[in-house]
This record gives sequence, structure tokens and C-alpha cells, in this order.
Amino acid sequence: MIDIEDRSKTNNKAKELPILNLDKGYPNILFAGSGLCYSEDYKWTAVIENIAENKDNVSMLKAGNSSSFQLPNTVLAYSLASVDDNKRHDSYIDAFKNYEHKPNDIIKNLLGLPFDAILTTNYTYEFECAQKRDYYSLKSKLKYANCTEKDNKYLIHTYNQINKGIPIWHIHGELRRKTSMILSHDEYARLIQNVLNFNTNRGNYYEENRNHLKVKSWIDYFLVGNIYFLGYSLDFSEFDIWWLLNRRLRENTEIGKVYFYDPVDNTANNIYKHEALKMRGVNVETLGFTVNDKEFDYTNFYANAVNDIKEKIQNITNLY
Repeated sequence: MIDIEDRSKTNNKAKELPILNLDKGYPNILFAGSGLCYSEDYKWTAVIENIAENKDNVSMLKAGNSSSFQLPNTVLAYSLASVDDNKRHDSYIDAFKNYEHKPNDIIKNLLGLPFDAILTTNYTYEFECAQKRDYYSLKSKLKYANCTEKDNKYLIHTYNQINKGIPIWHIHGELRRKTSMILSHDEYARLIQNVLNFNTNRGNYYEENRNHLKVKSWIDYFLVGNIYFLGYSLDFSEFDIWWLLNRRLRENTEIGKVYFYDPVDNTANNIYKHEALKMRGVNVETLGFTVNDKEFDYTNFYANAVNDIKEKIQNITNLY
């Protein structure tokens, strides 16, 4: 873990993110998906049904399978939600109005590992609430938490802080700012444009500043760090992340490694996904687990993944 100053006491002043020296090691980044926050009481299918402006569309999209949706969440959400931006964003908030941001044991154990940053596609605040139980209801939450640049909508620079200053980015938006929540193809495309603009402005920055790399965004962490994906399905509709994985391949300086934790699933789509990841230089870590049915219990898999991540970070640290 990279040494940074204690920023647990946040205020309205913009503060600098750490300066990295890639010659002395790469930052360790947790990429957390919704699987880590899974609850029998609050499933994504229920969230998507609540978003639907026309409830008849729910039955139409579920036709042919009575137990689950057959389309990616991003496609479903936009198919069901209002085309009116304000109404759609209000429906996102309403869908989560009874949601409890409870950290589970897996999240608590992950927070015990020396990550330099956490990236998450979740809109919810399980990681923050593990540090401050009433985080979501705090009236003192900053609209822009310690960011050097303010984002109009897409949270390229805006982050929260936990664990004595470790930044956590909700890269697809967060509940306290409804217009930042990304679920439609249009919103994904606009996010990609913002990512592309940031990357273009960076130019050859990582090679020219290897020993003095000033972090400005979660994109910097993603492109140079050791990334550990956990609880994230990485559906092919998540084309912003696939684009970034492709972008890492084109980086003209040495960078960290990527680990994607996912059990073996012999469905054609999952086999292809694992192969597509390997072609992009990603290490797929199945940990000897195989999904045998739809009721596969991920609890044990995640627990083993946490231990594996801990061991990898320790081994990396020992190299420097």
C-alpha cells in the first residue's frame, strides 16, 4: 500500500491524490461489483422492476423465462425506464428507497487489506457504511468529496474517502447524486467519451512520469495498477470497462496486473468471456470453484478470493 496522508477528516478543501512512483511498485486496486452486496431481500431483478414506467414491459422482457431476466441490466433498465431524464433518475432513487447499506463480512475483510483505492460500479454505500454506519443519511456529506476537479455528471474525479483517506470511486454513479447514475446505453456512451477525453489529455504521461505520477482520476489507477475484480460479472454490455482493458494493452510503459475472480461456469457465454479476458492479458482466477446450478453459493468463493488477494498483495509487497 502506498503511504498517503491521513484524510479521514474531510472538509470542503480540494486535496491532492497521492503521487505514484511506478518504479517502486504499482498501486493495488479493488474493483468491487454488486455481487459483494447481494441480498436475498434486495435483488437486481426487483430494482429493475421498480424502475419500469410501464409494468407491462416487465412481463414482455421476461417472456420465456419466469424466474430471471435474459438481458443485461443496462439494456433492461433503459428498456423499462422513462425516456424522460428527470423521471428516469427519480425512478432510480425510488428503486433504492428501502435499501439498507449494510456491509457484510466479505466487505469488512476486504477493507482489512492494504488497497490504495477502491473502484465500484455500485450506487450504494456498503464500503462507506463499514466505516461510518450512518454514512448515507449524513447531512454533512460533501457533494464533491475532496476532488481536485468538479465533475458535472460523470464521476471522473469525484470520490469519497474511507480507511484514513483511501479513495473510493463510484464509477457508474452514486445514489446521493441521481444524475450521476449510469444505466442506459446513452449514459454509457457519454461516460466513454469522458474517459476518452481524459485519456487523450493524459497523452504519454505514464511513461514520462513513471517516478512522479500524479493521480487525477480513477482512470489513472485503472490503467497502471494491480486490479482485483471481485463480485463483478463484467457483462459484455459493460463496454466502458472492456474499452479500458483494451486500452491497458496499448500502454507504452510497464504497468500492473489484472486479476478477475470468477468460478468456472460452463455456459457458452461465460466460457467466451473468460477467453476474451485472457486475450486481454487478464488473469482469470477460478480458485477451483465450479458453478453447478443457479443456486451456487458465492460466500465461500468470495472468502477464498479475499485470502488469495491478500496473499498476492503480500507477495508483491515483498518484491520491493
